[in-house]
Amino acid sequence: MQAIQQSAEVDRALGQPITPVRWGVPPSTRLETDEQDVRWEIEGPQGKAKAHVHARMQQGQWATDALEVTLTNGQRLMLSVGGDNGSEAPVFGGSKAEEKKPEEKKSESKAPPPEINMPVPPDPGK
Repeated sequence: MQAIQQSAEVDRALGQPITPVRWGVPPSTRLETDEQDVRWEIEGPQGKAKAHVHARMQQGQWATDALEVTLTNGQRLMLSVGGDNGSEAPVFGGSKAEEKKPEEKKSESKAPPPEINMPVPPDPGK
């Protein structure tokens, strides 16, 4: 959430503050052997969007592959992620860069999935 809240592109599209939409509902996740895929809804004063982060286990450490925000008009904002030299995050789904080479073996890591530090807004009904 911090990277999303600090993004100038997302700020222009949604305004500030940017917060998760649902109260008390965790983001949807898909945990595979060495991957974590998390999606949730966000909103700002100017509208709503969907956030998506994809992380992979790399050399025993969790690393964020991609962080994107999809606006209601379908526009995708690919956000830079820490440690990537400021370049844009890779595009999701089926790129040749994501294909594993046959000689690569999937590591059996015991590391926990990445932490999702997302503040939960107060319930307006209370």
